[in-house]
Amino acid sequence: MVKLQDIADKFDISVSTVSRILNGKGRVTQELRENVLAYAKEVRYIPNLIAKSLKLQESRSIGLVVPDITNVYYGIIFNAIEEVAREKGYSTILFNCESEAARATEYVNQLQNSYVDGMIVATTGSEIWSSVETGIFNRVVFIDNIPATDNRKVDFIGVDNESSAYKLTKLMLDKGYTKIMTVTGPSRESTAEDRLAGFIRAMNEYNIPVDEDSIVRTSFMYDDAWQKITEQFDEGNIPEAILTHNNVTAYAALRAAYKLGINVPQDMGIACFDHIDIYGFMEPKFTNMIQPAHEMGRLAAERLITKLNQGTKTYQPETIILKSEFIEGETL
Repeated sequence: MVKLQDIADKFDISVSTVSRILNGKGRVTQELRENVLAYAKEVRYIPNLIAKSLKLQESRSIGLVVPDITNVYYGIIFNAIEEVAREKGYSTILFNCESEAARATEYVNQLQNSYVDGMIVATTGSEIWSSVETGIFNRVVFIDNIPATDNRKVDFIGVDNESSAYKLTKLMLDKGYTKIMTVTGPSRESTAEDRLAGFIRAMNEYNIPVDEDSIVRTSFMYDDAWQKITEQFDEGNIPEAILTHNNVTAYAALRAAYKLGINVPQDMGIACFDHIDIYGFMEPKFTNMIQPAHEMGRLAAERLITKLNQGTKTYQPETIILKSEFIEGETL
């Protein structure tokens, strides 16, 4: 990705001179202006509009970046953010960025081409944040996942993932399940790692070994989970119970079980996170931990707008950990 510094180095001029040329300002020779503009077009330079908008604070817009716009969990978060933002005089822009690592470049491009005063980010722990300049970084609130931040403090709204996964796993163990599989997400996601840690802690307490057949890594997307769970079943790795780390992986597990004629919960138990059945049509109802998605979105929006109005120089970042709610369903 070409930066202003790259163009400046090409012509042995300052970054400020390049910026003035690209913005049609400043006194430079016509030849230099034409050469810089032509080169910028050749290398497909994309202005960092988000940096400009964050510095100027002139858009009255905030952005929300999520990994899966089709997941109702993120829809609830967006609604909560939009309610607060509208009340405070801000509009909300939604960005869908799948959590696959291959989409990292597209993710950066979405950021660079957006006029927003600040952002709420619910994607994976992308390393992009470790290199973002502090002035921009300070105008971001993270929810759901903590990114790689180069040891800088962040505003983060999350839940008690480790203890929630521990409680669900312990419930399975107390019900007599011993061969338990867990379906988790990418290792770069703090949510996935925390929930995996809770699963392992419970299994260790019951002296049940956790081997590679016990852990299925997915992208946290339905299609990927369906494929990988089905592969495990086809290879004969069929557990007594499955703990999935989000809602769509639970749906994939249920479908994979039904494909083999396995009844839930008679033949196999399933528990998950965030089975949000708004209209009550889904059967069976999953035993699960529900994150307070609306509260997370509301707090994130309030904190972001507060520090936009207050100024980041005096604002102190804070980590807020909320409690998940246990729902006794019909799948264990």
